[in-house]
Amino acid sequence: MHAQKLIHPSAVASLNAHDLARLRALLPIRHLNDTEFTAIADHVEVEACAPGRELFRSGRDDAWIFYLLDGALTLTAANGASFAVTAGSLEAQHPLSPTTKARTLARAKTPARVVRLPASYLLAQPTGLALMGVDVAEVTDAEFDHRLLFAIYDALCEDRLALPSLPAAVRIHALVNGEREGINELAYALRGMFISSNPHCADLMRLAWRHATEIGALCYVIARRVTEQNPEQAMLAGLVHELGVTVLLAELPKHPALLADSGTLQVVMRELKHQVTAMILRAWEFPESVVEATFAAEHWTRPSASSPDLCDTLLLAHWHAPTADLPWADPRPSQCPVLTGLAPAGLDEFGRLRCVTEVGDELAKLRALLGGV
Repeated sequence: MHAQKLIHPSAVASLNAHDLARLRALLPIRHLNDTEFTAIADHVEVEACAPGRELFRSGRDDAWIFYLLDGALTLTAANGASFAVTAGSLEAQHPLSPTTKARTLARAKTPARVVRLPASYLLAQPTGLALMGVDVAEVTDAEFDHRLLFAIYDALCEDRLALPSLPAAVRIHALVNGEREGINELAYALRGMFISSNPHCADLMRLAWRHATEIGALCYVIARRVTEQNPEQAMLAGLVHELGVTVLLAELPKHPALLADSGTLQVVMRELKHQVTAMILRAWEFPESVVEATFAAEHWTRPSASSPDLCDTLLLAHWHAPTADLPWADPRPSQCPVLTGLAPAGLDEFGRLRCVTEVGDELAKLRALLGGV
């Protein structure tokens, strides 16, 4: 992250102990060790925002990283589309910083409290630590090299990740309306995005595409037979929920050490795939309901809606899908919480949906239709 003069006109205050603990759990901050976090905490500020107040704007505030602690914000992207982020949501675990591709303006939707800190101190590790006077030789992580994780975050916040454009042949209205013809067009176009000239990345791309078609097929069956969602739109959500993986895998050859470090690679993919997917889908002007569903695709502790929704459909699809060979899959619980709200008659003796276990041929045909292997 390039050094910039930090200018932000507002009254600010220091974080209290409770707020510091909440900040400590956010991404990628939670990967800092105690020495690193203590150094950064000295530069953190918290701000209370009244509804309607502008929080940040691209260009003016690029030197800052922002997090939402309380309330809700309305974020506006470069294409003019707006969406809301609420404190405590999955999206609020990530920085809400301005980027030209995802969010250029933020306003408080409700009374809100926001944390900001200098981006150069957090993202450009170990340079950021040196700027704060920390001896970088003293900060190591036994589980994985988190400097690689921060390098990817830095590329994300600086718009250096190459986000794909919506293929010209794909008709967006057909996708939004869940038309099968439009989805077939997208599936054909998407398959060409899951490629790489790097042999290791090419293998991972193939795994990701096979997983996407598996989830797409399962979403279709589950939506039609269980959750009563639009089956085509559910299939669409399943098909695009891994798009962020293609961007992250395309970035990996620039970081050879990350390719060689399976533990760090797993963390990077798990923690950033949903955020990058959301950036792509919003740039393509997909419905926010699809964006929210892909963000929650593996959020196992998410409270179920009063009636099953698109998020539940994606969760059920993931719980029934094979993931043993997918290195970035989130750990799957022994029981799927969404299933507890469904009629027992719809489950087999193993607690799985009968509609999934009984339609193997239909799932195989759907995977073939989508171009899966």
